[in-house]
Amino acid sequence: MGTKGEDFDIELVRQARAGLGESPALMVDAGIAWHDDHETALRRAEAFAAFDLTWLEEPLAPEAVEAYGELSRRSPTPIAAGEGCDTVRAATDLVEHGRLHCLQIDPGRVGGITPSMETVKLARRRGAVWVNHTYKSHISLAVAMTVFAGEQDWPWLEYCESGSPLIDALVGTPLTMDAEGYVSLPARPGLGIDGTWRMRSSLSAASRSTSTGAASVRQGRCELNRRA
Repeated sequence: MGTKGEDFDIELVRQARAGLGESPALMVDAGIAWHDDHETALRRAEAFAAFDLTWLEEPLAPEAVEAYGELSRRSPTPIAAGEGCDTVRAATDLVEHGRLHCLQIDPGRVGGITPSMETVKLARRRGAVWVNHTYKSHISLAVAMTVFAGEQDWPWLEYCESGSPLIDALVGTPLTMDAEGYVSLPARPGLGIDGTWRMRSSLSAASRSTSTGAASVRQGRCELNRRA
């Protein structure tokens, strides 16, 4: 999206809606396609309105706060962003000045459970939807769910199904999705999950086989991919 012109972008969304059907929720991640060009982003948001999107995610760069404010003010499609926020202040700027309709926060990036709870309060105060950004493991998923699992008005959960061994193998019992698309936290203390030694041992073995920290990460990733 954002590299082959307006007709191509609209056709992508048209085909996505056609494939899903009329009823399921459809969210579009633009991947910062238009940086700070809120006028182009607005034209897409207006065109996408015909396909009943739940939100248009990250059409602009996270630092383009003023552009987000103008886009959100005029867009017929809800605008979502925030996964890049590494402080509560950054989230506050996007919600209060960027006027986001949906605030997407990564608890691991913003500083953990307590700062994440501050962003939940911020979203509630400003009438925005809060949704997690989780693309790492079921440890980070459990943290995210702990932050907003009781919210009745915010039904969406980002749930990664990429197939990477790091997604679920770091925990003894992954947080699975049921037949209706719901994910529930275990009724256990803390985050409700246990880490596993199996994957940690694999990571440690891969790291010991390299000579530098940066190389260790690359080698560890390769080792995991071969074992997967």
